Amino acid sequence: MYDVSQTPLFVVTFIVDGEIKIEGFDKLNANPTVPFTHSLDEKIPIDYIDSHFTDKGFEMDRLLEDDFIKAIKILFQNDCYVSALKLLLSAIDTIAFLEYGDIPGNFKKWINEYCEIEKVNITSDELWEFRNSLLHMTNAISRKVKSKAVKKLNFYVSHFDIEERKSDGETKFFNLKTLITIVTNGLEKWGLSFNENRDKFSLFVERYDQVISDSRYGKMYYGK
Repeated sequence: MYDVSQTPLFVVTFIVDGEIKIEGFDKLNANPTVPFTHSLDEKIPIDYIDSHFTDKGFEMDRLLEDDFIKAIKILFQNDCYVSALKLLLSAIDTIAFLEYGDIPGNFKKWINEYCEIEKVNITSDELWEFRNSLLHMTNAISRKVKSKAVKKLNFYVSHFDIEERKSDGETKFFNLKTLITIVTNGLEKWGLSFNENRDKFSLFVERYDQVISDSRYGKMYYGK
């Protein structure tokens, strides 16, 4: 006995004089349910270098504002603080890549070189561990935090730094608004470094060409 249902599906092919015999066929109505596209329009973004050059030179600050800072501001102003912080830390990743390339430790190196991180009452090591756990798990407990090699971080939002919120022994607190200010000041200092070393610009362009951003991806539209 074969383990089949009482109404199995079976197919019979008739062979007459050694050839397959077809007695008839049905035409299936299989028209697509989605309407056909009659027109396709592709919008190619303007080259970011051309669009950010003025009579005074290349406006790097406006480029970074368009591609990174604007989204952070929108989230912060709408009380989406964790999402704003995630984007800020991810932006530092990108800026560090633009400055040093894809090398280990570039995040902390950029923070130490261009940001006054001590004003936030944290270190680049602590911020790096916070970045790892926040971006990957949306928590503040990285492996080094678990092993107590690095202090756990948490943030608050205020127009001024609150002295008594700096630490509770286990956790160090920082003002998110202050961190954003420190990083944006660091971006300004980083931008000025290109005036001191013009050779950096060719590497910047080579690396920035690999970056994906809201203002520079191609958009396609279709009409009915």
